[in-house]
Amino acid sequence: MKSIILGFIATMFLIACEPTRDVAFYRDNPEEREAKLQVCQSNPGGLGNDRECISAWNALEVKPVSYWRAHRAERGVITSICRDHKATFKNSPNCENALAAQAAVMGGGKPVYIPLKK
Repeated sequence: MKSIILGFIATMFLIACEPTRDVAFYRDNPEEREAKLQVCQSNPGGLGNDRECISAWNALEVKPVSYWRAHRAERGVITSICRDHKATFKNSPNCENALAAQAAVMGGGKPVYIPLKK
């Protein structure tokens, strides 16, 4: 009985001591990054609360504003994620660029008047 308990304690200790993966790891391992992001996005609240999820997100390739302007569907997805997780991702480069592209496409918050055809 003691050996079972000691085995359980040793296993839990090893699991607790497993190092967390950082941004550098996820930049070097894109397959791992994509797998982690899939897990994080399928777990409600996981994307913005798990340290590894945040590291995987910050390891994404930074795309310029021009990219986000040209890719409407992707821009919609990322701006939604950025707004849902403001505290965590708002200052990430991709969020800033995608939100800037969204503002530019929408006229920067200024009303856009389209003349009616006569």
